[in-house]
Amino acid sequence: MSRFDAKGTKHVTMFDVRANGNTMHGISFAGEKLELHQGEFSRNGSDGISLDGGELFVVDTTVESNGGHGVLGMNLGKVELDNPRFADNTFSGALFDGADSITATDVRAVANAAEGMIIDHTTGAISISRSWFTDNKADGLIVADTGDVATLTNVAATDNAGNGLHVTETTAATLVKGGVFEKNGGNGMNLLDVGSITVGKNGANKTEVNRNGGHGLTVTGSRLSKPIKTSTW
Repeated sequence: MSRFDAKGTKHVTMFDVRANGNTMHGISFAGEKLELHQGEFSRNGSDGISLDGGELFVVDTTVESNGGHGVLGMNLGKVELDNPRFADNTFSGALFDGADSITATDVRAVANAAEGMIIDHTTGAISISRSWFTDNKADGLIVADTGDVATLTNVAATDNAGNGLHVTETTAATLVKGGVFEKNGGNGMNLLDVGSITVGKNGANKTEVNRNGGHGLTVTGSRLSKPIKTSTW
């Protein structure tokens, strides 16, 4: 069974909780707001963290070696991630299917058997900064079907079996400000049917898209704005 089944609960805050080695999820939540601080949700038979609805805040928390996704979140409101580790999960490190907005800082999504992190069907802004998506067995980071601006600042997507970054079917702008998208088995950046893409640098940090198994950058059905003399391809 799940270690914590918090369905119908409005607001749950947890500090230093360990939910490991359970037959199903580490935690199953369907409420208004879930906050997880300094916790661990690992080695569970299904997802480490499973949510249907509500807001999610994850701070300094490890979610690894689960039999499903590290985090599976559906139909969410605001999502904030600050220094989580999603690693070695059987499916993706984290899958967010439907959210109002997502802010992610210092994420480490590494060595998952599928994607590092997937963000799909969001209505509000997406902001991802200082985060690593590396050594995953599919794409490092997928951003799809967004309704507002997605900003990636100093993101590293390297050594993935698929693409480093895959952006598709977005109606608003995608901004890539610095970062490293190297040594992936597919393309460094795969940009398919997006509103517009701006790739440049963040301060002294250039955008590096080198030594990938496919193309450095593929753009299909999109408008690409690449500031001159700011990026290495």
